[in-house]
Amino acid sequence: MVKRSTKTLTEQCEKVTIRFTKSQAERIAAECELNGMKPSVYLRLASMSFTNSKFLDVFSLVSQVAEEQVRFRRDFNEAVYREGES
Repeated sequence: MVKRSTKTLTEQCEKVTIRFTKSQAERIAAECELNGMKPSVYLRLASMSFTNSKFLDVFSLVSQVAEEQVRFRRDFNEAVYREGES
């Protein structure tokens, strides 16, 4: 039987426990050592940066990149076509 939390989602987000694979832990440890940080500080800063930058909005970002690529391709094709007319 799964125990359901009586805490709100915000309350649940105030304190989170997480586990990493060995390879992830090794990369985090290397970054902590390189930057002279404790893992808790490093992960807190990483999660705040991730959240503040809205990195989870990947679909929107990929769509923007795809639209920009279409515009660049169209501009390039028009420039090449005009160049060939001269």
